[in-house]
Amino acid sequence: MIPTMLNKFKCRFKELSDIASRIIIYGMRISCLLMLVGLVLYLLNNHTQNSSMYVLLLSEYISEAAVSIAAIIIIGGLMFDYCFKKYKSEQ
Repeated sequence: MIPTMLNKFKCRFKELSDIASRIIIYGMRISCLLMLVGLVLYLLNNHTQNSSMYVLLLSEYISEAAVSIAAIIIIGGLMFDYCFKKYKSEQ
């Protein structure tokens, strides 16, 4: 069941316009980079002698922001593709 869902997702992603797919790809890269930064800060804070509550909260906020940015980028890219195709066909 999961491979068929992944194939369906892959086919639908190929149908997106070029700009929308670039928005989603680069946005997800930025989101993954932020998630990695949050994870590294969290691990460094937990495995060093001088752990700080500030760094712990900062790493959590960065990780939460990465998830929020990923959701915004995906929804924004799909909306951009929908509007781009809708208004392009009317012209």
